Amino acid sequence: MEQFQFSFNVISWAIMLVAFGISARSPNIRWLIGTLTLVKTLDIVILDVILTWGAFYYVAISLLDLTVILLVIYRQATANWVAAREWGILSKIAHYSSKYYQFTSNEMSIIGILCLSIIINLFSAIEQGIRHYTDFNPMFIYDTFPYLKFALSGLLLMALISVAIDAAKNYYQDRQSFR
Repeated sequence: MEQFQFSFNVISWAIMLVAFGISARSPNIRWLIGTLTLVKTLDIVILDVILTWGAFYYVAISLLDLTVILLVIYRQATANWVAAREWGILSKIAHYSSKYYQFTSNEMSIIGILCLSIIINLFSAIEQGIRHYTDFNPMFIYDTFPYLKFALSGLLLMALISVAIDAAKNYYQDRQSFR
């Protein structure tokens, strides 16, 4: 299971890089997908460590999901902060992202998917606590956890690909800054 999870994370990361490439001419979406790709990179790097944490694994992945939610919600503020730092090309990219900021319906989908993910993670942690501290041995979430997370990850990737395609079509009309 762990090998599948790592492989799926790497494949997801590669798809996110493709989505980043597709959206490269849209500063708004490029910043969104770039930020999410950085968090996915962190997820891949720390996965082996947090898998050994027992119930705290669910807390750790919930914190990663919450981080993504906050980065999506506060994307313009984050871009403004980076733009003010004078970090070369990164600050320039952040400036254009902030200037042409537009909250998309796909971002709302991403937030909803990640909220569901956090709920599933917390129910899994609660279920593990019940198994650990009582004689009751519920396996409702445990048995379906990998399938639920796989489905949510697939939906998240579809939302990212959709927003990247929309950006490539100049749906958000923010490409004029690079012509």
